[in-house]
Amino acid sequence: MTTYTSGVKETNTQKERDSDTLYRKIFWRLVPVIFISQVFAFLDRVNVGFARSHMTHDLGLTAAQYGFSAGVFFLGAMLLEVPSNLYLQRIGARKTLSRIMVLWGLASAATMLVKTPQQFIIARFVLGLCEAGFWPGVLLYLTYWFPAERRAQATAACLLAPIAAGTIAGPISGLILGSMEGVAGLHGWQWMFVLEGLPACLLGILVFLRLPDSPQTVTWLSNGERTQLLADLGRGASAVPETAQWASLGRTGWRKLALFSLVLFCLLSGIFLNVFWLPTVIHESGVNGDLRIGLYSMLPYLVSGVATVLVSRHSDRHRERRWHFAGAMLVGACGIIVLTFGHASPFMALLGICLLGGGLSPALPIFWTLPPVYLPKAALPGAIALINVIGGLGALVGPSLVGTLRDRTGSMQLSMAPFVVVLVIGAVALAVGTRTRS
Repeated sequence: MTTYTSGVKETNTQKERDSDTLYRKIFWRLVPVIFISQVFAFLDRVNVGFARSHMTHDLGLTAAQYGFSAGVFFLGAMLLEVPSNLYLQRIGARKTLSRIMVLWGLASAATMLVKTPQQFIIARFVLGLCEAGFWPGVLLYLTYWFPAERRAQATAACLLAPIAAGTIAGPISGLILGSMEGVAGLHGWQWMFVLEGLPACLLGILVFLRLPDSPQTVTWLSNGERTQLLADLGRGASAVPETAQWASLGRTGWRKLALFSLVLFCLLSGIFLNVFWLPTVIHESGVNGDLRIGLYSMLPYLVSGVATVLVSRHSDRHRERRWHFAGAMLVGACGIIVLTFGHASPFMALLGICLLGGGLSPALPIFWTLPPVYLPKAALPGAIALINVIGGLGALVGPSLVGTLRDRTGSMQLSMAPFVVVLVIGAVALAVGTRTRS
């Protein structure tokens, strides 16, 4: 009996080792390409925060106009995200993601041509249209390769790319803004958009050459590995019959979709008010100079990166999502409280920003592991995109509302205070709404 039990344990241990080897291979084949792409996607979104003071002077931007222009990017993205994800399922990830990258690189570089606040708002909207479907496409693509229990770390790795981009965005953008001012008769912010936008076009070609569409099309998996992967993916899928995409949701599925959309709205409103207004918060705490502000902005992103890795690993190890997410959201809410009461000090401002980013950054990869668990597989392409569209309104509302409140109150920190309530709502909603399945 002891020998039999020992043999079973050894067999299970060998299976676990083989499984770890398989997913390690998949990870290093796919995630680095996605990671680099995500770096430039995020860089082209957030570099505007570092150029704000210069563009305010050159274009006459108000805080409200800047906040709206930062957020209107997401309005453009929302319009095309669902069609893009459905089209990805039809023609494959390689063609879809590479097309998106080339177009957004061109749109970002073209922002150098704007002359008025209205043109800048239009340019940001067009950038959103061009980038529409990239992140939902990546999320859908990961479901083709990683079962639910393996997906959090892969998703977290992809979400480390925006953190990496945020870490380098400040110093690089600050250096360009300071050193390229007046070169060839252009402002520093014009050079920033060109030099940080065009590399995405080259990366689009790399994605087309390197990214396989599905496990069935690759040669670097053995037949045994492919069989194991497809079996794991089948076990991880929601046990709802694969009927018509939207019909397969049912009443319960639509309720879950609404829940996830609300929670994502709360989460993204907090993330992007931090992203787009971070340089302003640092500047108003007493830090001056483009390069110094950029260097100070590195610390919150470094903290966010470490927190994302540690919390995601802990969540995967314990197979628990709900309380990890809620706790992370509450840490972010504490960060806003610190900013509200300690905004006059660079140390307190950085502490608040670090708590805000360090809480919300790990919440995002944990969040995206949940829809594939609660929603039917047949509905995932459209459902993930729709959640991202509705929830993405938070990325529009957050920066825009902060800008409007700042114009009225004159205080950056007081403008962020209402989002304490928003983050608490998101934490409670997910904790209560996902009790029935872990």
